[in-house]
Order: sequence, then structure tokens, then C-alpha cells
Amino acid sequence: MKPVRKLKRKVIRFLFREQWSILLCDQNGTSLKEIIPPSDRIWADPFPVCHDGRVYLFLEEQVVGGKGILGCMEIHEDLTHGPVIPVLTLPYHLSWPNVFPVEKKGKTEWYMIPESNRAGSIECYRATRFPFEWVHDSTLMTGVRAADPELFHDGSTWFLLTSLQDGVHGMNDSLFVFHSPDFPSSDWKPLPGNPVITGRTRSRMAGKMYRDENGLLVRPAQYSKNDYGQRVVLNRVEVLSRNEYHEQSIKTICPERHLKAVCTHTWNTCGPYVFRDIKKRFFDPRWGRKKQGTEA
Repeated sequence: MKPVRKLKRKVIRFLFREQWSILLCDQNGTSLKEIIPPSDRIWADPFPVCHDGRVYLFLEEQVVGGKGILGCMEIHEDLTHGPVIPVLTLPYHLSWPNVFPVEKKGKTEWYMIPESNRAGSIECYRATRFPFEWVHDSTLMTGVRAADPELFHDGSTWFLLTSLQDGVHGMNDSLFVFHSPDFPSSDWKPLPGNPVITGRTRSRMAGKMYRDENGLLVRPAQYSKNDYGQRVVLNRVEVLSRNEYHEQSIKTICPERHLKAVCTHTWNTCGPYVFRDIKKRFFDPRWGRKKQGTEA
């Protein structure tokens, strides 16, 4: 099936222009506003942060033919937005601007762990002037091709969840969990059952883990059985420990056909809002002759 899937993907990319945009939604994931980028780029992987009464949206921006960089825009109270300001640009493709706070000695430090699998490592950055200035802080793992790393602290243990390409499993069909007593750390112990989830229906992360209205832990995952990033599956985490992991799927979020969307692969909450992304396809037979290759 893989050769057929790859051939289909090549044909689609030759005949259709694809573009990712952002959806600002209510808590049910219903679209309130679409934030559409200029036609020569994509905006994907939205990671919102509510800070000091303001909402900052971190995202991947990729101009056609270029590599992905990480940027940030402010979302105003009337749901309008400011410009995308670049916050991290490196020689290789970046995506997944996973931003989170850590309390240290009564002070809040802001960290970001993007996807940097092209570097063969998982890198961690720290804000020197939040939200726009970042420096390299540490390397969490080396010698890995890792997708969409997520960090979760249960009060005593730090858990690192990511999808790995290890020769047996790929980045769209595996979920590996590691743990450490400290953060930042370069010493992550694997769970005995790794990979804890396999298959293309709910392995790869689709956003940050969060607590629902009942205080239960939820993990967003990507469904990519027939196409990368087809839809989002929300999973209730039933067990997360240094020895085991179990979850149960509870909801599926499909792309908005009335918006002509064909894929959706991110779900992140912030205050009363959920931020998602959607991909659209526009038929353009000339597209395959243009230099392109935008990915999310």
C-alpha cells in the first residue's frame, strides 16, 4: 500500500496547490474564524499561549519552495490578528512550535521544543524576551528522527512523547514515551512497552496534552491512514507512568468540508478557544512545474 499511497501523493502534489491555514474555534472545535495566509505560504501547527491577558499564537510559516520557520502573531480580543513575527529560523526545516512555561524558584521560564527531525535531534529553546526572542537551551535527545515532541509533567516526573523513525516504525505510525525526573534533561528512560501506540490512526501527536472540564488528561493524535494529517483523534489518557501507558479514543474531529478542507491535524486549547489548522487543495495543472514542496 505504501507505493500506491506515495504515487497518489505525487499526483495530487503535481495537479493541486495545497495550503494550510488556521482555524480559531470554540471549545467544541467549531470554527469561529479562519486565519488565511498569503497565497504563497502556509500557516500550520498553531500553538496558542494565554499570557498577561493577551493571546499569542505560535505557528509554522513556510513560503513555497522554502523551509519552515517558526513565527508568532498576537490574536486580539475582536479575533483580528497582528503580523507573523519570525521567532526561530535555522538552516533546516522547523515546525511544531511547542511552547510551555516551567516554574523555577518562583520564576516562570518559557521553553519551546519544536520539531527538528532534520537535525537528527530533539532541541530545546528558552525565551530571553517572551514571546519573540529565543536562544538554544539544551539538547534533549541526539541521533533520533523524531516528530512532534510533547512534554508533560505530572508533578513528579517529566514525560516526553514523540514519534520516531527507527527502521521499523515511522513518524506517522508510532508513539514513544520517555521519562526523566528533571527538565531540562539529556537522560530520558524509555517506557518498557515502547512504542506504546502503533498504526496510522492515532499515533503521532496532534497538539499538547491538556485537562478537560472534568480534569481528565486528553492527548490529541493524528489520523493519517489514507493521507497525512487527515483528521484529529482525541484520546483520554487512562494510565501514564514510568512503566505503562494506556488511552481510550473519545472523539474524532474531521476537516470542514464546507470550507473545502481535506485535512486537519492540530488541536490546541487556550482559554475559551481551540486553535486548529486545515488544509485545502486548489486544482492547478501548472502547479507541478513550479518549485514547491511545502509541508506542515
